Amino acid sequence: MIEAARYLAACRGTEDEERATKRVAFLRQRYGGGATPAAEPVRTVQNAASGATAAPSAAGRAKPPGLAIGLLTGGGALALAGVGCLAGAWWTGQQVSNPELTYSDSGALGERGRALNATGLALTITGGALVIGGAVTWAVRARSRSALSPEPTPPKLALGQAAP
Repeated sequence: MIEAARYLAACRGTEDEERATKRVAFLRQRYGGGATPAAEPVRTVQNAASGATAAPSAAGRAKPPGLAIGLLTGGGALALAGVGCLAGAWWTGQQVSNPELTYSDSGALGERGRALNATGLALTITGGALVIGGAVTWAVRARSRSALSPEPTPPKLALGQAAP
């Protein structure tokens, strides 16, 4: 119900005000009193395109860097593909010891196993390097953000709201 009261306070003077008023009245009737909209001022972030629109982010947490997320995801996928190729190379090596295998088939299996092994090693090493690069990028960007902004700026208040 507190959220509905906050929404009512935020949408005063808009087309949603009537609907929000009805909703708050319904919730108060159904669940009893509760907090009034003036009890807790609504903090909003000022957006140049649309005015006061969004609530501030949770506890001032910074958005993770996209480059680091991409490196971690791509590197993990490459490493997983490399492990799959290495498993295929191992399985091919197990097939070579099959007593029903002819000599002509063993040469093809050997080539296939070597190709899978080389591909698996290349993919796993490259994927691991990308994962490490992503982790380092994330750490460096997080450290540089904390060094650049030692004190977070308070969010702007909506019109008609008292400062806390």
